[in-house]
Amino acid sequence: MLKVCVFYLSVGLLPSLLLAAEVPVVSDLRQEAKLSQQSRLPLLISFSAEECHYCELIEEDFLEPLLLRQVDRDRVIIRKLELDGEDVRGFDGVLLSPAALARFYGVTVTPTVLFLDSKGEELSERLIGISTPDLFGAYLEQSIDQARVVLREALVRLPKRP
Repeated sequence: MLKVCVFYLSVGLLPSLLLAAEVPVVSDLRQEAKLSQQSRLPLLISFSAEECHYCELIEEDFLEPLLLRQVDRDRVIIRKLELDGEDVRGFDGVLLSPAALARFYGVTVTPTVLFLDSKGEELSERLIGISTPDLFGAYLEQSIDQARVVLREALVRLPKRP
């Protein structure tokens, strides 16, 4: 076992094997909205399905690594919504099927990644599918950055409290 660990350490893989992140499944968007509002961070929701290879690819290659890096956890709140999963409480508190929530947002393909504010409004261009994995990371970063800018600008426009 020690030889295996030394090998993985020598090629730089041991830290990634020891650290594992799993994208949390959303169950109550009101709670996520509260967290988004308190932290002033956009909410990234990845619409996925259990037997979707591309959903797994996005989660494992892009979203989970973001969760492992503190700097990225301070940029965006990452959650997934499983279309074949349990019902979800919406931003308005109403219990919805994942399919109903997908219809509400016009999501017809998995994976689809949305960037939302605490009211459930889209902040930046959604990412639909993954046609070029080599470029997806750049698209994801661009959408996160755009969502942060739009959210920051909206916060600046809020009336100041007396």
